[in-house]
Amino acid sequence: MIPATSPFAPAYSRLQQELALKINAGRWKPGDQLPPERQLAEEYGLSVGTVRKAMEQLVQAGYCYRVQGKGTFVTDFPSDRAVFYKLRTSFSDSDAVLLPFNIIRTEVSADKDTASRLNLAVGAPCIRVSRYLNGRDGGGQFPLGWTESFFSRPLCDGLLQTPMADFQKHSLYHLAERDCHIPSFFCDEIMHIRMGLPPEVHAGLGLKEHSPCFELHMISYTYGNIPFEYRISYVLGGKRGLMRKHDFRL
Repeated sequence: MIPATSPFAPAYSRLQQELALKINAGRWKPGDQLPPERQLAEEYGLSVGTVRKAMEQLVQAGYCYRVQGKGTFVTDFPSDRAVFYKLRTSFSDSDAVLLPFNIIRTEVSADKDTASRLNLAVGAPCIRVSRYLNGRDGGGQFPLGWTESFFSRPLCDGLLQTPMADFQKHSLYHLAERDCHIPSFFCDEIMHIRMGLPPEVHAGLGLKEHSPCFELHMISYTYGNIPFEYRISYVLGGKRGLMRKHDFRL
């Protein structure tokens, strides 16, 4: 959650948090325009300069963006995204279609590792979502891997109301944005090559214990660089590789 602002903090900082909390609560949706600076100044009894500085802080934190001559808008995001990485046999190949199955959602307490990744206390409440993944291409279906995600509560409590069927239809990023008003700004990832799947993974996929795979750890961040999801994934290699696109102009 967004840390509380001290009553002794500058007025622009207190206003920034107030507006950020309203954005998180869904008062303004992605793409909505925030009220004009003069209107906010009158509403909160502040100078226009103070409001402008609060808005600048919101832009720098990623909550909003400015359009010259039009105003300030809540940052918009694609309505849905890939469930996982692009998996291809070559650069010119088409992506495999990802098919989640055996999805389990439970309420758990954060262990030491999860707590450190999500900046939580050990034992803090979390939501765990695990999924097996099959792929599908022109040759039919094939096993791909398994993912386990831990979502910080109460930030992501909305996922407890998400219909289970939606976990098969949409990416977790989309569900967090739709049901919790938590868009993902960026992710930190680390990947290893692992010789041997964990027992529960190779059993669930019907594979040999020593099948090589990619082991990935990912932390997703939302407004204010707050971590909200920690994901562990095991993805089979074989003929397919993980493909990422990078635009170095950004």
